[in-house]
Amino acid sequence: MVINNAATARKITRTLLAVQGLGQAAVVALIPIMAIVGAKLGGRSQWAGVPAMFYQLGQAFAAFGWGYAMDPLGRRGMLMLGALAGTAGALTSAAAINSAALWPFLLGSALVGIAISAVQLSRFVAAEVHQASQRARAISTVVVGGTLGAIFGPLIAGPMSRAAAGVGLDELSGPYGASAGLFVAAAIVIFLFLRPEPRELGRAIAGATRDPAEPAGRARSIAEIYSERPAQVATAAMACGQLVMVMLMVITPLHMRGHNHSISTISFVISGHVVGMYAFSVISGQLADRWGR
Repeated sequence: MVINNAATARKITRTLLAVQGLGQAAVVALIPIMAIVGAKLGGRSQWAGVPAMFYQLGQAFAAFGWGYAMDPLGRRGMLMLGALAGTAGALTSAAAINSAALWPFLLGSALVGIAISAVQLSRFVAAEVHQASQRARAISTVVVGGTLGAIFGPLIAGPMSRAAAGVGLDELSGPYGASAGLFVAAAIVIFLFLRPEPRELGRAIAGATRDPAEPAGRARSIAEIYSERPAQVATAAMACGQLVMVMLMVITPLHMRGHNHSISTISFVISGHVVGMYAFSVISGQLADRWGR
C-alpha cells in the first residue's frame, strides 16, 4: 500500500532538483577550466581535449555501473556514492594542478565524470516515483536544477580562482576546491532529505498500477533493448548531439584564454551554453507528456 503517494513524490522530486543543481554547479565550475589545464599540464594545445575525453569516458562507462548498482545499493546509496566520487575527483584534480601532474589530473577528471553520471540519473529516479502520465514532467522538473547550477557555478569560479591565487596556489585549482564543496553539499542533501528510499516507492507504484491479470515481466537485456528502432535512433541522436556539444565546449575556453579573457568571463560564456541545455526542459517535458515521446 502506498501512503500519501503524491506528497512523497513531490518531496523526492524537490530533493532531486537540489541534487541536480548542486552537481551541475560543481561541473559547470570545472568545464571552462579542463581544456586550459590540459593544455598547460600537457605542454601543448593538443592536450586540451584529453581531460574532457577522460571526463566523458568516465561518465559514459559509469552509466552502466550505476544502472546495475541502483537496485542493490538503492537510489540513495547510488547517488551518495556518486557525490563522494565527485568530491574525490575534484580534490584529486586540485592537487594535480598544484603539483603540475597530468595523469592524476586525468584520473580526477574521470572521477568527476563518474560522479555526474550518477547525478544525471536522478531525473529517472524522479520519474519512477510518479505515475506514467506525469513522468516526463517529473524528469523536466529535476533537469531544471541544471539551469540553477549553470547560473550558480560560474559565480563561484572566478572568486575561487582569485582566492586560490591569494594563498599561493595555482588559480586554476580554485574552482576544483569549490566543486569538491558542492559535491559534499549534494551528498548531505541526499543523506538528510532523500527519504523514503525512492526504489521502494517506485516498486509500490508499479505494483499498484499493474493489471493483476498481467504477469510481471522480466527485465530486458541491453541487446533486446537495442534491437528496437526507437532505442537505436535515440542513441544515435544523443551521440551526434554530444559530439558537437563537447567539441565546442572544449575548444571555446582555450580560445578565450588565448585572447586573455579571465576565468570569470570564460565561465559565464559556458554558463550560457548550459542554461540553453536545461532551461527549456519544463516545456519539452510538458510537450512529451501531451504529444508523446
